[in-house]
Amino acid sequence: MYKYIRIFDIATFEKGVLLVDDVYTETLTGGTYRFWNNDTKIRILKVDTRQLQLEVSGQELLTKDKANKNGEFEYDDLVAKAEKYREGLSEIYENSTLQEKPNKKIVNLLLVRLRERFYNEYKKRNP
Repeated sequence: MYKYIRIFDIATFEKGVLLVDDVYTETLTGGTYRFWNNDTKIRILKVDTRQLQLEVSGQELLTKDKANKNGEFEYDDLVAKAEKYREGLSEIYENSTLQEKPNKKIVNLLLVRLRERFYNEYKKRNP
């Protein structure tokens, strides 16, 4: 039976990003997920969502209005901003007046790579 299904476990403190054929499909919460073992490419990227304090103290940040300020951020705030930008990209995609619309698969792939890079950098700095 197990050779016909793929099983993915996500811990209660994790969230999973479900990619079907390298396209973002949905965000998963903790639990066990099963998929048929067929030609469809299924990937789940896991993110640890336990509360962590990310401090950027003493480092200058440049805001939209070009004002310098020091700040401290929490991981949840950064994830919320990334989600907001992703939603904005989706809206831009839907309202695009260009003859050729942006390639949604490439946009999703770029967002996944950006999240992976951010998470890996964060893990390097906070082992």
